[in-house]
Amino acid sequence: MELELEGYEAFKSGDAERSRLFNTESLALARDVGDPAATVRALAGLMRLGLRDREFGEVERIARECDAIADAAGDSSLRRTPMHMRAEAARMEGDLDRARELYDASIRLNRELGNEAMVAVELANKSWVEIGSGRLDEAETLLHTSLESSTGDDQYGTAFCLLGIARVELERGRERGAEILGAAEAMLEQAGLVWDPAEQAEYEATVERARAVTGARLDERRAAGAAHPQSFRGR
Repeated sequence: MELELEGYEAFKSGDAERSRLFNTESLALARDVGDPAATVRALAGLMRLGLRDREFGEVERIARECDAIADAAGDSSLRRTPMHMRAEAARMEGDLDRARELYDASIRLNRELGNEAMVAVELANKSWVEIGSGRLDEAETLLHTSLESSTGDDQYGTAFCLLGIARVELERGRERGAEILGAAEAMLEQAGLVWDPAEQAEYEATVERARAVTGARLDERRAAGAAHPQSFRGR
């Protein structure tokens, strides 16, 4: 478990080399003791790295391995991670219909498992599918539902939702979106984290959209939001 946590923390901080080392070691130990859940968790760490490198074929290969482990163990909960990773890969590849289908399936499975924290995560992830489809009202509802379900100490989850809300506002041509973007950036920086693979491109596109909407006022707007990031948690 310690190796898994080290691998995840390294991934979140952007240290791919250390993350790969920890996850590979964790996978070897899990296989040695024949622990299906630990094996899938280690494989999940490698899938995250595959997403960051945009190695979607490798992500799918590992996801199939996880499915086989879930079948052999008779444990549907082990399907949760590969389903999520496939959804992320589909979104990154621009296959929005498949991504929506997979996120919906993930939400259903996590609700069946009683994992409401992951339901909130997938609602926020699905919001980007709706943003990409131009369904801004639906995206906004998903983001606020996710934000209201998250705990105050989940800085990444909060920053992620704020990034989505910023994008919705900017797509509507509202300069307030640049302030919310600044709040999301500040929250992520304060936590010492980096954007997950599926979010990095969306973040970069959101910055460009903010520049188009605010022009020369972009830095001023971002700084205003960064000064009071928690004030944007409410509607």
